[in-house]
Amino acid sequence: MAEEYLDEMILKARKEKKKEKLNRYIRQQYATVDELFQKISIGNVAEIKIPINLFPMPESVIDKKYQFDPQPQIVMTNRKGDVNFTFSELEVSVSEKDMPSCIEGCIEGLRGYMPSLVFYEKGQEYIQDLMVCWFTYMSNSLDGRKIYNFMLYAATEKTIVMTMNCRYEQHEKWDAIARVCMQSLTGKVCNG
Repeated sequence: MAEEYLDEMILKARKEKKKEKLNRYIRQQYATVDELFQKISIGNVAEIKIPINLFPMPESVIDKKYQFDPQPQIVMTNRKGDVNFTFSELEVSVSEKDMPSCIEGCIEGLRGYMPSLVFYEKGQEYIQDLMVCWFTYMSNSLDGRKIYNFMLYAATEKTIVMTMNCRYEQHEKWDAIARVCMQSLTGKVCNG
């Protein structure tokens, strides 16, 4: 096991303190001001609140940016196009007891398909009686920029997937916002 030096421990503690301060600020700003959010429906099974400054991405841009099939059913973006929230209702229902192993399979599939991905955190929790599993990772865009991704799966009647991605330099702010959005998720629980 590698030794951790005092200066590394101090830098790590400072970074954690800065991250917690930012997260606390964003939770206070966004979680208490409903006017900063818009509610969107994901199919017929769920609703979530996202920042009001996001709007539907034009189809022509979706076709260029998401060159896989199936494309996300809903893609919301900011004015610059450097922050995106995508939503899809899958044709399958994953029960809450199977959701953690489903996420592990997803992570392993991504690792096998794109070995350059760097994975950071993963977790699971109940939100409004829904089992939600999530993970974060870094990828590279076609032009070589580092992209931060926050991905969640929720055990609704038909499993839903949400992804938030942004430039890596923006990840602390947008990760905290994505988690606030995640806490607003409501839906029909999968009984399978």
